[in-house]
Amino acid sequence: MKKRNGMIIKELLCMGVFSTLVMDIGEETVKALFPVQESMKPQYLGRWILNMFDGVFIHDSIQTATQFSFEIPVAISVHYFTGIFLVGIFLWLRNKIKNFPSSMYTGLVYGWLTILVPGLIMFPVLGFGFFGLGAGVGINNIIASVIAHSFYGLGMTLWLGRVRKFIIKDKLVDAATA
Repeated sequence: MKKRNGMIIKELLCMGVFSTLVMDIGEETVKALFPVQESMKPQYLGRWILNMFDGVFIHDSIQTATQFSFEIPVAISVHYFTGIFLVGIFLWLRNKIKNFPSSMYTGLVYGWLTILVPGLIMFPVLGFGFFGLGAGVGINNIIASVIAHSFYGLGMTLWLGRVRKFIIKDKLVDAATA
């Protein structure tokens, strides 16, 4: 049981970090090739989290909220923790649902579903409105989210289909072994 729990944690951490890293590299590559104006900057996530310690959870505009010198490191940490957490939900669903779809598209579709997290939670509390539509940049925040989360899903798909066998030697933890 202890070895199995260790494998689950290793799977969760490796798949979460890998998928989030693919997301970041893919998103930055696309931005470099096709610059698009969007309202979300990485430091806003860190600023939001750090302002929570002062009891401020919802902002009219995160751009005018109290700034901190270490917003970027906090943002990166929270971003990767969120990626790991969302992979945890995926793996949990995969283990609990008897006929969980298992195809090369499963990770990609799940990646698209994760757009709901920033669209319904993060953007509104930062003052950008649902899916960032109130930020004054049209649908650019939605486009940026779709691109980023497509790469997150691609990272999950690559992990499950190709990469994991080189990192984790044990059989994939699934419903059959639970």
